[in-house]
Amino acid sequence: MVRINRKKLEELFEKFKSEMGDALVASDIWDRKTATPIIAHNTQPVAVALFNRISEYLDKTLEESHFPPVNRYYLIDTVDNKVVVIVYLHPEFIQGILADISKIQIGLLINYIVPMMIEGFKEVVEES
Repeated sequence: MVRINRKKLEELFEKFKSEMGDALVASDIWDRKTATPIIAHNTQPVAVALFNRISEYLDKTLEESHFPPVNRYYLIDTVDNKVVVIVYLHPEFIQGILADISKIQIGLLINYIVPMMIEGFKEVVEES
């Protein structure tokens, strides 16, 4: 059974928001089984439900195609200098990030912030 240390989650999410600064448009961390956000900034419940389904479909498609699975994240480059990054924080939890890349370097997001969240989330999860 997986439990979340709420205090550590809130601390990690505050650090994430601080590092993202003005580039952060929205972000949700959700439970993959229920597609229910556990913490969010400008929550996007419809996006959570849809990206949860897309992630399940992508995982299944990669497996059936005998491709390697998603490792840490996938990224969608959208119009208006926005990116969607779907981060696999834990087998049971995903983070969706909508960022304005005119306000943050994509390398900072992918090479520092995403790994920071993945590593930090290990401290948030209490497995029993």
